[in-house]
Amino acid sequence: MKFTCFISAKNGKKAEDILKKDDLASRGSIVLRDAKVLGIEKEGYFLFYEGSEEAVKRVKELINEFTEVVDAELLKKAEKEFEKESEKALRGFGEIFG
Repeated sequence: MKFTCFISAKNGKKAEDILKKDDLASRGSIVLRDAKVLGIEKEGYFLFYEGSEEAVKRVKELINEFTEVVDAELLKKAEKEFEKESEKALRGFGEIFG
């Protein structure tokens, strides 16, 4: 299950550290990306998490105080840009090892 949220610039690293220290949350994939790197002119980070349904629920509980409500279209744009970035990296690895 996937979960994406926006976190203010001052709380991004705090949220990431909390997730990495939690036994359940740390079992999933935790990726924090600066919004500007994704082509979004907003101060802060997008957190991309992938894990079990139970882990996603735990992540939401742990970082609820750090998340900010943003437009659904902005979340979709961030997810799309993140997927492009991931695919590009995989292609690069394929060229190196392929």
